[in-house]
Amino acid sequence: LALTGLAEDVLYTLYVRSICSVGDTSAWSGGTAILDGYCLSNFTNVTYEFVTNVTLEEINNTSAASIGGPVDYTDMEATVARNSTYPLSVTIDADALDYVYAFIDWNQNKVLDDAGEVYTLASSTNLAGPHTLDITVPADAVLGNTRMRAMVAYNNATPDPCVVQTYGEAEDYTLEVTLGTAITALSGEVFSVYPNPARTELFINGTKPVHVKVYDMVGH
Repeated sequence: LALTGLAEDVLYTLYVRSICSVGDTSAWSGGTAILDGYCLSNFTNVTYEFVTNVTLEEINNTSAASIGGPVDYTDMEATVARNSTYPLSVTIDADALDYVYAFIDWNQNKVLDDAGEVYTLASSTNLAGPHTLDITVPADAVLGNTRMRAMVAYNNATPDPCVVQTYGEAEDYTLEVTLGTAITALSGEVFSVYPNPARTELFINGTKPVHVKVYDMVGH
């Protein structure tokens, strides 16, 4: 089944029924989807197993339970740089047999579980956490806005950003991937680059002349 002519970032209500139930209106079932290109997870019970905090760089979000698909916190952004490592922390309202995952769409292809995009922060835990994991931004990560989904799922050892099940919760955030700046060793010389991030001025300190190339946020 393919749906065409639908706009992105528009909330639609979808109704589906089996072809075996023609004429039986009670067979119709409804659901909602936000068509922004990403699959939706769906959890039907958040009495237990929900995310209470996600922390990564500028993101430090404490939240309550929310039933259904991923909670949209994409207006919250963290700036990360290629080849750099950052601690990701997810705290949950725990029960038992809880799995904590993160999915980051580094190649920005709208698929959240490609190779290298799935992270397990906790397995079969009954602890609230915080559950932490160091996340290294790939050297070839696409620059710009990148989707991150944090998730807790009850008794589910298979990480699936599109999972549909009873207990758990997911939250979506935005990572801004940049080239970054750093202290770099070149042929035995150490050059310091600051401030990081920079707005109007960037300083390079070293003992030898250097050749500098400047790129914008998309690598041009």
